[in-house]
Amino acid sequence: MIQRKQTLYLLIASIFAFTYLFSSPVFSEITGTMKEGGSTETLVISYTETTFSEKDTSIEASTVKNNYLTLTLAVIGGIGLLTLLLFKKRKLQLRLASYLVMFDLLLLFLIYYQNSIGLKLFEEAETTWKVFAFLPAILPILHLLALRGIVHDIKLLQSVDRLR
Repeated sequence: MIQRKQTLYLLIASIFAFTYLFSSPVFSEITGTMKEGGSTETLVISYTETTFSEKDTSIEASTVKNNYLTLTLAVIGGIGLLTLLLFKKRKLQLRLASYLVMFDLLLLFLIYYQNSIGLKLFEEAETTWKVFAFLPAILPILHLLALRGIVHDIKLLQSVDRLR
C-alpha cells in the first residue's frame, strides 16, 4: 500500500489539510478605514476565524468563525484518509479522489471569497496576502497526481486480466 505513488500523494495532501485545520495560519490581512466608523482597523483572516482589531491599540474587537473553510478542510482531510485506505477498491478510490479535486477548488474559491467579504467592509483598504494563502494550491496538484496513479493502476490491472 505505501509503495504506491498515489498513496504518498494522498497522505501528504491529508497531512497538509489537517495541518491547516489545526494550526489555522493567517492567510490575509486587510488594513484600512472602515465605512461606518471611520476608524483604521485591521482584519486578520485565518482558516478558522476572522478577527477585527484596532490598528493603534491592538485590542481585538470581534472574532467570527470561518465555518465553511473549516468544514472544507476537514472534508478534504477526512476523504483523503478514507481514499488512502480504499486501495483495494480502485473505482471508488478514483471517484473519491476526483471529489477531492473539486473540494480543493472550492477551498481556493472560499479563500478568495472570504477576502472579498472583508474588503467590502472598508472604504480604502490594503490587502496583504501571506504565504499560507497560496499553499493550498498544492492540494489539487497532489490530488491530480494521485488520480493519475490510480488510473495507471486500473489500466495495469486490466492489461494483466487480458493476459490471463
